[in-house]
Amino acid sequence: MKKTMKLFFLPLFVLSTVTLVGCNSSQQGNANSLMISEVVDGTERKDLAVELYNNTDKGIDLNAYSLCIQFSEEISSDIRLSGVVKAKETFVFVHKDAVSDELKAKANGFIFIGLESNNILYNGKQPLALKKGNKRIDLVGTWDSFGIDYATDRTLTRKKEFLFARKDFDEYDWIRYNTDEFSYLGTIEASVTEEELLLGPRLEEKDLNAPFSVQQENGQYLGGGGVMGVTVAYYVDGDTTGFTYSDVDEITKLEIEQGTKARYQNIDTPESYEGNIQRFGIVAKNYTNRILRSALELKVQTTINGAIKDTFSRVLAWVWADEKLVNFEVVKRGYSEVAFGSNDIMMYKGVSYTSYLYNAMLYAEKKQLGIHGDINGKYGETDPYWDYKNGHVKDGYKGNEK
Repeated sequence: MKKTMKLFFLPLFVLSTVTLVGCNSSQQGNANSLMISEVVDGTERKDLAVELYNNTDKGIDLNAYSLCIQFSEEISSDIRLSGVVKAKETFVFVHKDAVSDELKAKANGFIFIGLESNNILYNGKQPLALKKGNKRIDLVGTWDSFGIDYATDRTLTRKKEFLFARKDFDEYDWIRYNTDEFSYLGTIEASVTEEELLLGPRLEEKDLNAPFSVQQENGQYLGGGGVMGVTVAYYVDGDTTGFTYSDVDEITKLEIEQGTKARYQNIDTPESYEGNIQRFGIVAKNYTNRILRSALELKVQTTINGAIKDTFSRVLAWVWADEKLVNFEVVKRGYSEVAFGSNDIMMYKGVSYTSYLYNAMLYAEKKQLGIHGDINGKYGETDPYWDYKNGHVKDGYKGNEK
């Protein structure tokens, strides 16, 4: 039985109710007229916002709607809403104690985004639902799943190509922007389209003009985000290549020898060397090497303020083959997940390289490409070098196949 714990009257047409076992209706709506179109979790703990979008030709009265945040299987916060969302327009709810003036200026209404009786704020890890009456019609996160970073320290903006509510969350519907990105609140426009996300980042004039390295006060060098021309010295695997570097003075300064391996940023393909060949390891290696062989021009790019070399003295690189980012292409083809954390400083069209890779990974998962196919080969793409019955590479393959 639902038990009401406390009732709050808040300014700007909002009523919040904290409940035990709240929002857990067996009736799940499939309406697509009103939806959650953006979720903000800022650097300041109280800089939170939820944007709704009315995709109909008539205004929608929010009195019948609420936002529900599920903190555990037993406890949730049901925030009843008020106001009118005009046809084809947004309505932005900002946390009532938000710090950012830019964020507060975007507000159509202020609410406590969390569990006010316990002073617990939404943190991007709890399921967040839009309800009409007792029907859940849209959802960010997976119901009854907690601790997953759906929207932690970032802004989630629904892609314009997916302007409809879902009763089950699909991450692929959303663009992952960096934290404190408030520019797109109050509009359904975004900096990139779905097509552009799937094309991946591109080098811009600022990248071509940036320094490859920058010396710090302590004498050490960090990445400057610039690029350097390279040629292949030798091929290794899907995420590592030995290069000959074009700027001899620069690599001498950085104590990088010709032929030093480059480790591709944010990817980790299956192993493909003799004695340790994993499923799709040979395929991933061949895919990367084909891209490199077919390119007219190769470049490596450092990460702004990032380490230039890893603990094995390999160059940490974003690798470009003509206009394509190889790191991205490998993930999109399903041969790697996004690995080794997130890099939010390398940007193209307002979206981080890592977010492009993450979107590509979700795309590959949907298509069941590469490693996202069934491990037993029952569905999705299969590895021609893999013995699915016995769970190892087929006899006779040593990892040097092309």
